Amino acid sequence: MIKSLVLIVSFAMIVGCNNEFEKISKEKITYKMPLAHSLEFVEENVVDFSIINSGDIFIYELPFRYSYESMGAIISDTIKYDYVIFNKNEEFGYLVRSFEDSFRLKVNIDSILSKRAYLHLNFDSLLSKALQNKLSKLENQASFKVSFKVIDARVDSMNFYFDDEQKNLKFSFSKKIDSAYNSKLFKVEFLYKKYDMPNADYINKFRLASFVLEKEEVKNRNEVQHFMSRFNKLGNLSSN
Repeated sequence: MIKSLVLIVSFAMIVGCNNEFEKISKEKITYKMPLAHSLEFVEENVVDFSIINSGDIFIYELPFRYSYESMGAIISDTIKYDYVIFNKNEEFGYLVRSFEDSFRLKVNIDSILSKRAYLHLNFDSLLSKALQNKLSKLENQASFKVSFKVIDARVDSMNFYFDDEQKNLKFSFSKKIDSAYNSKLFKVEFLYKKYDMPNADYINKFRLASFVLEKEEVKNRNEVQHFMSRFNKLGNLSSN
């Protein structure tokens, strides 16, 4: 009888832990940018990161390439992940290499997002210029595009793509922009200025960069729930 009670209590604790973070969402931001090595060679640089959320807890999933060479030969070339977990509206969070790591390294949320996700691009500055070119949204138009010129040393023009059906996405490229158009900005395109030099015809074909926000499936739900539960026991990070 006692063993049965212990099993029931243990099962209830496991179920309770899982139910605590039962509703989990995941969103992915992908940044594509032309990387010019020379006038004759341009490749597309793709950087992405994901945001996992349940309640007031958020996790940034930040991929990085891990390569190991020996005697000039590549032995291993894989994609690994860092994770930053934090509470909503908190300035700091914890950076870990896996969901089983201890919470030791405290990091600034905005700083690591700028370095690892936006590649130091002054995204807010470019987005804010769109407010000066605000167009009236057509009635009953759920999905629309806004284009405008930009006064910038590198960027010639930008395209903003909005969709009312994406309003349930938690991440926002700019809350001001979403509010101004009463919709959800889910894609941004940058058209870079042309190279004004001889023999630049090839490189000028690669002038488009983009940010895209979309939903993503949560495949490791149990691991995420356990990770969030461990973090939740730490309490408010600002008081530590």
